[in-house]
Amino acid sequence: MHEILIIDDQYRDKMAKISNKLDKRGSDCCVSFIIDPKKNTLQLIGGHAPQYLHFTLPLAKNHQLKKRRFTVDGEYFSQIPTYAGKGNSMLLKLIDAQDSPNLMGISTDKNEFLSCELAPFCKAHKAFIQESVEYVYEDVRALEVSRLLHEVTPHAPVQFVAFDKENKEMRVQSDNNLELHDIPSDVPIPTSMVLTQAAADDLKTLCDDMGDNHIQIAQHGENITFKTDNITITHSLTGVDEFYKNEPKAYKLLGYMVMDINHLKKRVGHFHYKYSKIKQANQSHLLIEPTQLYFINFVKPYEFEIPIATDAISFTETQLYMLHLRDIIPIKIKDVTTSDKIKIAILKEIGQESEYKLGFYKDITHKYPYASIAIDPAPDDMSQAQAVIKNAKDSEGGGSHREGDGPDDDLFGFHV
Repeated sequence: MHEILIIDDQYRDKMAKISNKLDKRGSDCCVSFIIDPKKNTLQLIGGHAPQYLHFTLPLAKNHQLKKRRFTVDGEYFSQIPTYAGKGNSMLLKLIDAQDSPNLMGISTDKNEFLSCELAPFCKAHKAFIQESVEYVYEDVRALEVSRLLHEVTPHAPVQFVAFDKENKEMRVQSDNNLELHDIPSDVPIPTSMVLTQAAADDLKTLCDDMGDNHIQIAQHGENITFKTDNITITHSLTGVDEFYKNEPKAYKLLGYMVMDINHLKKRVGHFHYKYSKIKQANQSHLLIEPTQLYFINFVKPYEFEIPIATDAISFTETQLYMLHLRDIIPIKIKDVTTSDKIKIAILKEIGQESEYKLGFYKDITHKYPYASIAIDPAPDDMSQAQAVIKNAKDSEGGGSHREGDGPDDDLFGFHV
């Protein structure tokens, strides 16, 4: 006696997601099936504890299936789409044997019949289903969550990111470095939560699929669960307690500039990619005068002096900092700000004499940068940097007006 279970080709991606979460070393390297003819549904549960996936799919029309639940070996499950052939629905034969274990089998295009014994319903999967129903969920709009997750993009990949609804702050840990960041006032925070990069990626995909519908989010211990009518996903947050115990580094703002970031990025990229000696040295300088900002490179045999357009400079004394080109190149500009001009600031770690960084801000009102790179004060190079500028001005006859001369009101209405 046998029945035919048909899984349509369009659900291959869901089967692949479960397969990708299986751990061959684990005792739960298996996938459970729940067939409910009355509800016309097939449920698939798999992954590795506690990170299980639970999908609900529709049964094929005119099926002749009876109600049953069972578990099949995970490695066999992962091969089912391959056995069915690309673009084909998966026709699974469920065989009830009288004198031997029940089987699941599939015929391939090579006239092979490959089957696997069915096991009793996995206890761990049963517990997962029961527990996920009992969690306390926040019901939120998928569009709002998706917009919030957009704020993670400049910091990816993250180890942890926590959204604080009350304080409108984002706590980010990347490469074991913990920082606080502002969340723009126009970005809704539907709920406070903490995510890993993998959890954020899955949640973003889920929100995009849901459109303007709602999803449910529950954080429970060191796990977080996302739930819709057809999908339940749980991610591990192992290490989140230590994440919350860590204190972010505190920095003092020494001064800031509102500047043309695209101009700077283009020149950085030009020198990095077009000049092998500069790329190898991996350094340039920022010279900050009270009325002008310069990007300077004097890696021999070159002397490059690039005035950067600025709308505001808060420094009252000339400063020189050395930075690494490879650090600036990954800094994201697109999708972070709609303006060509952004605020950058020189920050010094409180309690540390030699720890400085260059912070990039979306808005002059923000307390925290969305990205930063390490920089170093370079007073010993000041005479050489100023000589580069003097040579450039002398070549112009000393009479030309340089863009950015003189203080102006900045883009945000502040006079510096």
